[in-house]
Amino acid sequence: MAGNKIAAASCPDLTHRIAALADEPDMTADELKQYFDASPQQLMDAHNTLVTALTATTAAANLGFAPTDALTATTIQQAVEDLQAQIDAIRMQL
Repeated sequence: MAGNKIAAASCPDLTHRIAALADEPDMTADELKQYFDASPQQLMDAHNTLVTALTATTAAANLGFAPTDALTATTIQQAVEDLQAQIDAIRMQL
């Protein structure tokens, strides 16, 4: 999951707000239908991009992790790897 996929999933402002239309829009029925469908489509595209990014096998490498006393990692992937290293070190001592 590249960071740019998450950014691409953001939807800071809808491009076709219904409230922005005139009370009597000068549009054909098909144009009006497309206008009404544009914002939900924009949201769906952003949602699908986010879901794809979060379900990628590389997602953990890009998801934040709050460091603890035992794990100073800043991503989930680093935390898992650090934890595995600690477990391996304990096994070596046994």
